[in-house]
Order: sequence, then C-alpha cells, then structure tokens
Amino acid sequence: MQDRYVFMMLGFLGSGKSYVSRWLAPRVGAVYLRADELRLSMFGVDRPELYTPENKALVNNANRYAMAQVLKSKQAHVVLDANHNAKSVRLDIADEATKCDAIAIVVWVQTPLEIAKERTEVRSITEGHVLFEPGLVEKMAKHLEKPGADEFVIAINGRATAQEQQKSFEEQMALIEARLHGGS
Repeated sequence: MQDRYVFMMLGFLGSGKSYVSRWLAPRVGAVYLRADELRLSMFGVDRPELYTPENKALVNNANRYAMAQVLKSKQAHVVLDANHNAKSVRLDIADEATKCDAIAIVVWVQTPLEIAKERTEVRSITEGHVLFEPGLVEKMAKHLEKPGADEFVIAINGRATAQEQQKSFEEQMALIEARLHGGS
C-alpha cells in the first residue's frame, strides 16, 4: 500500500503557508484543509470573538475530523493549512495520522519576520484581512516551537519562487521517503 501523508504547515502569519499549501495540495494529490476558510464557513464574517480558545478549538477539531475522514478513505493525502506552531499540537496530529495509517510531515515555511509583517500589512489592504491583536505576527514568531528530531520536516524558503520551493520540496520528500523505506 502506498504511504498516505498529512502535511502540516508551520510558520507564523505572513510566512507563506497558504501560498505553499495552494501549490502543494494539487502537486501531491491532497485534500486542502485551510483553517481560515473553515472558520469563516462556520462563523461567518471575521471578528475578534472567533479567536477565543473555545472557538479556535471548534475549528481545529473540525479540521482534524475532516483530516481523519480523508485519511480513512485511503484516497488522498491531506494538507493542513494552519499555524501548528506548538509542538504538542503537531505531535497530537501525528498520533491521529498514525491511527489512520498515515505519516505526518511538517512543512516549515521559513520567512524573515520583517517580510512576514510586510505581507500581513499588504493582506490587510488587498484582502481585508484584519489583525485583531496588535503585534500578532511578532507574538506568533516568538511562540513558534521549532521541530524536533522526532518529527519529519521539510523546510521551505518563504522568499523563494514557487518553482524553487517545489524543487526543494521534492528533494526533501525523497529523502524522507528513503528514510521511511530503509534507504540512506
């Protein structure tokens, strides 16, 4: 049986997680689950109360449920487009993936903080994306927990072109698959 993967995006706001997710999902044959879209589908217009711990849990639980159902179908991989900045969250998702006979891979989009802040400001103008908390990009960057040796990780340069990112992804994915299947 072919391996099934859950690709968990890692990075702070403005790092390029959604940009990478949008090219990654069709490239690997994955269902694209974006927390921001799910939140708006569930609650309507973006507003501060959607980011309470209780509402965030509802969105995250719905996303995980959808992930598990896709994996149980054994028909597609999953790209989870959310922050996944806490290692405990990533390990929980990896455990859930394992229960569905899938392998979790962290796709860490690495972008300098200043560039991410600029992108977030542009999104506020072009997309109407409102930051309800001042200094949110910096806060997220400060709380990002780097992946450990117990996680499969693909590091993506958030400043690279899509073609460069795709090439880097393919090279790193080949190394992970070799490790998984007894290669060097």
